[in-house]
Amino acid sequence: LEAKITPLKRLTYVRQLERKYNKSLSLLRMFGEKLRTLKMPIALGSDKLPCPVELMLPSPLIEAYRNQDEFSIGVGPDWKSQNSWIFLEKQLESHKEFLKDFQDYISHSSLSLT
Repeated sequence: LEAKITPLKRLTYVRQLERKYNKSLSLLRMFGEKLRTLKMPIALGSDKLPCPVELMLPSPLIEAYRNQDEFSIGVGPDWKSQNSWIFLEKQLESHKEFLKDFQDYISHSSLSLT
């Protein structure tokens, strides 16, 4: 579960920012190339980017949650099974995958909610 929830956890904050910045550059390069293949009028820079990119600004709070999802755990309609729910407006596929793994984890737990 840890790899899905916090894939950058074992990296220092500076390394996390570097990884995110490099991923952003990679995605923008891919986007620029896609636009060129579609014959869109776009000029790529010498760095093959469709636009200038500034460095990411670090958060002043690096030991607190910057993003948060809310999960709830309770008994199922049969009052026996344990279920989990996620409360989000837009559920990302990665959140759905995590919820499935989390549901599997609690359903095999020896701990009881009742």
